[in-house]
Amino acid sequence: MIHTRAPGKLYVAGEYAIVQPERVAVIVAVNKFIHVKLTLADGEGTIRTRGGHFAPIVWRHVDGVPVFDAVREDYAANAITTIEKLRAERSFEARLYDIEISSELVEDDGRKYGLGSSAAITVAIIDAVAQLYGIELSRLDVYKLAMISVVRREPKASGGDIAAAVLRGWVLYRSPERAKIREFAERNSVTSTLQSSVWDEVCMVQLPPARADFFVGWTGTPASTEHAVSKVTSRSRTSAGVASQAVTELFKSSDAMVKSLVGHLRAGESIAHDIRQARSILNALERETGVVIETPLLKHLADCAENCGGVGKSSGAGGGDCGIAFMPEGSDHAELLNQWRSAGIEPLPLRVTPPAELHAGASATSCVKVSAKVSAENRAESSSNSYIDSHPLPRGTSPGANETHTTKEESE
Repeated sequence: MIHTRAPGKLYVAGEYAIVQPERVAVIVAVNKFIHVKLTLADGEGTIRTRGGHFAPIVWRHVDGVPVFDAVREDYAANAITTIEKLRAERSFEARLYDIEISSELVEDDGRKYGLGSSAAITVAIIDAVAQLYGIELSRLDVYKLAMISVVRREPKASGGDIAAAVLRGWVLYRSPERAKIREFAERNSVTSTLQSSVWDEVCMVQLPPARADFFVGWTGTPASTEHAVSKVTSRSRTSAGVASQAVTELFKSSDAMVKSLVGHLRAGESIAHDIRQARSILNALERETGVVIETPLLKHLADCAENCGGVGKSSGAGGGDCGIAFMPEGSDHAELLNQWRSAGIEPLPLRVTPPAELHAGASATSCVKVSAKVSAENRAESSSNSYIDSHPLPRGTSPGANETHTTKEESE
């Protein structure tokens, strides 16, 4: 049996801007995981979720290609399809297996916390199947394979949750043009897609942690990221189908705020001003589009943090799910948590995972420069993105060689 896991995530800043190509965000991976257990099977394979929240998916190889009984786009099935294509391209013999998925990212009744379960499932399955076949993948390869899989189901997915699941810890991320990835992958082999220029805008950088105590509050109300992002996107476009000037300016402000946040993290300085600015930008986006991001309960969560000497904001698409707070290191946080509980906000026992370890012999690769085909608007902003270009993009080793996805006791 092979046992892998991938962490959930929370956005610290830039969550709506990152939906646009070449925008930036800061994300953290948290210590709640999706677990995948892979066991060899005969005749047919299955994909099951522990707890039975979804009906099993039955699959088999037909002429070496995975075929699924369920007629729908599924994150798990897409992950298997992608890694199996790579397996075939590398001439490994096809094998059948069962996949069992269990989640720490949901309540017992199936309600999600909003920690990015789809991305974590995708990463954990790719990692497990790669181990089965002995396919060596760098951390960047795992990210790319997961993105190829996810954009088949959700073309607007930024990939920030994938970057967090792959690199762990605090992550600075710049998003690629997903339409180019999907189009290229549909017309070419997985191997060619991994090596193509469609990834030129991607940047992932591990960051030092904030010098503050980190808290997460759950509102108890699940929210759909896809639905919220779709509404904001549609309501922020002009009749010509492009983002309005007001929203474009907000996203520029978001990029500048992320730049400031990264600088303060690297310097070991307070990030309070940046978190307040991030909250302000989301509030302005809400006013501009009419889409509720900071619900009354999320507002109360953030206000409580301010009243107790810290800062807070919604995380991700908002409209429910979780909010985050940063408090001075070592201070008494009992009052904050009591205020949250009194309002019906559940403090979650989450902490940021350590960053993924890189193999001692692995070399760093410079972050990709902004593409020469960047639009005039984004070219004018290139100075605000230059801090990304000057930092290395970590590359990992084959799955299982370190703690990135698989703990030492997880392979049996």
